[in-house]
Amino acid sequence: MRELLKAAVAMLVLVAASPAAMAWTSPDARERFGLLVAESQKADDALLPLRLTERGLPPTGAVFVDPQSEAFARQLATNKRAELSGLAGIDRASLGEKDQIAYDAFRYQAEQALGDIDSGVHAIRNLVPLNASFGLHVEFPDYLSGVRFKTVEDYERGLAQLEGFAGYMDSTVDRLEQGMAQGYHQPKVVVNNVLAQVEAFLKLPVEENPFYSPVTRFPDTIGAADRARLAAAYRRIIERRTTPAYERWRTFLRDRYLPVATEGAGLWAMKDGARVYASLLVQHTTTTMSAQQIHQLGVAEVANWDIADAAVAGRVEAAVSTCRRALQLGASPVAIAAALANKVGAVARLYSARGDQYSLASQTGLAPYVVKMTQPVARRWSADNVTKAVILVSELDAAVKGQGGEPEFAIEATVKRVAELAR
Repeated sequence: MRELLKAAVAMLVLVAASPAAMAWTSPDARERFGLLVAESQKADDALLPLRLTERGLPPTGAVFVDPQSEAFARQLATNKRAELSGLAGIDRASLGEKDQIAYDAFRYQAEQALGDIDSGVHAIRNLVPLNASFGLHVEFPDYLSGVRFKTVEDYERGLAQLEGFAGYMDSTVDRLEQGMAQGYHQPKVVVNNVLAQVEAFLKLPVEENPFYSPVTRFPDTIGAADRARLAAAYRRIIERRTTPAYERWRTFLRDRYLPVATEGAGLWAMKDGARVYASLLVQHTTTTMSAQQIHQLGVAEVANWDIADAAVAGRVEAAVSTCRRALQLGASPVAIAAALANKVGAVARLYSARGDQYSLASQTGLAPYVVKMTQPVARRWSADNVTKAVILVSELDAAVKGQGGEPEFAIEATVKRVAELAR
């Protein structure tokens, strides 16, 4: 969401962040919105300083901020309330169409973040912080293994970040302890995955440790004395701070947390899991649909492609029965028609083509896996029947969009006819 917002208001920020714009006493709505977004970005960068370092910029505040700390949550809430207050003073109706979209996205992001904090969901997530995919215990090593420091000051800052990270690792165990005391336990599958990552990390010698990576690629501008001093300092902090922190994780997770972790693999098995899951759904889908509704949407999408696959393969009965069932369950005729048109279009591009999937993908603009799945079927089609099928799906597109006939009847009739052509 932040990336979408940044793209939508990039020009606003460039204009509004200039000294001239700052000096204006009565900037219009567009300029004030740009100023607000620019200030919001600065506030977020202060809370997430690693983002700045990754972009080659120095942190504007602390070099490392624990994203699970109470101080982080308080500052985040303060930032989001300031954003919403600033938005309240901007007349949305006076913005252009694209700027209104950016305005809505900005407001949505602020409201969701603040809602999680005020509802207590943010605090609950901090009591169950283990994440094998995006946890800081894997992302921070990835960051240091790839970052390119240029100056001695950069390397000194890296040491400070390592110290902050070691503190984060220690406080994470404390939060897990607090969670256990309140009845919060994560699934065993998550704990085992994190444990495996920790074990693999601890097997690495210092020279292969991601935290040691920066001192294996000094730029030429850093002299021998500084290189020796910094290499020794990085080795020392690895041996005395970060490795013991990972060892503490291993001992705690293996001996204390894993035995009481939940057997169920999903959040549903955890205390307040439904609340956390609902929050994550909103965060990642930007919709208020329930998990069941999203599941049904996915099932419907799969059914649309099942119908199209059966039709172009000439499986008449399967195509028609699947289509009929999907329509009875409320599937969208427009979506089914789109899937069928897409599949017929792929057949039209491939029925006479020869070559491997990658060369054909380059020639036709189709994805290689689409070529691989479609080409065996497409080769059974004749030029005449391909032409007829293309005309049928073109007429169907008009029918399902209200240009004549009953959409459901048109869908079933076209699916059947295309399947018959494929025989």
